[in-house]
Amino acid sequence: MESALKQGVEQSLQGSAQTIAAALDGREALLYRESPVGSQPDRGAPIFAHRLPGRPTLDGYRDDWGLATTPPLPLADDPKSSVPDGEAQYWAGVRDRYLYLYLEVVDANIEYSTPAKTGDHLSITDNRGRRLGFATAAPGPLGAAVMSGATFTGQREQRIAAFWRELPSGYALEIQAPLNAIGERLNLQVSDANTGTIAATASQAADTGPLIYPQFKLNEALRPFAQDGLRIRIVDLHGWLLANQGGVTNEEGNTLTGGLLSTLYG
Repeated sequence: MESALKQGVEQSLQGSAQTIAAALDGREALLYRESPVGSQPDRGAPIFAHRLPGRPTLDGYRDDWGLATTPPLPLADDPKSSVPDGEAQYWAGVRDRYLYLYLEVVDANIEYSTPAKTGDHLSITDNRGRRLGFATAAPGPLGAAVMSGATFTGQREQRIAAFWRELPSGYALEIQAPLNAIGERLNLQVSDANTGTIAATASQAADTGPLIYPQFKLNEALRPFAQDGLRIRIVDLHGWLLANQGGVTNEEGNTLTGGLLSTLYG
């Protein structure tokens, strides 16, 4: 009897999944912002941005991101360097059509920029070949400068803002940028002015990886299929989460993980 019931539930779930897949067939605009992931060669690592519960305050802290238990993604170290300076890790999130990036960089001797010399900095390259740099003369708010190769130009990207904060081990950089100003493919590079080391998501500045994040319109498209006790998730070919609707609950609306009821069932 138990085996028959399990098989019936599995067949029901399989039917629901096929129905939802058929409803989304051919609607690539719901799945991807511009082009499907994988339609271009991925020479850079994918950047997955979590959907944030609220809009963070741009202050160089990550406390209000709602990702306290989410592990960071590392930037690859320069293989030619044996010193820790330049090592970096980052978190990415989206909220209200904005992309947020938070980076922590290991740097024992922070080199700030001067009119005569560019110090430690971060650069972002998008799929259109535009490169934006973040360098500052002191901790605090800063903007994004358009770069030409490794050189900072006098042009500014007014839509993008950032905040630089010193850490005991180096510095943190928090960035807020409209999604339409960044593009759907990125490369992040951290440069250390003292050692010349670079940590990045791609080996070359021109190489980019896909920016992936849960799609709001796709979540809305799943609402007609939502029902109590059913969780629907859509992932791409690489397993990145694009949409999440509903949750697995019992008849009383309590989750089946944790609590006295779960212990008794166990």
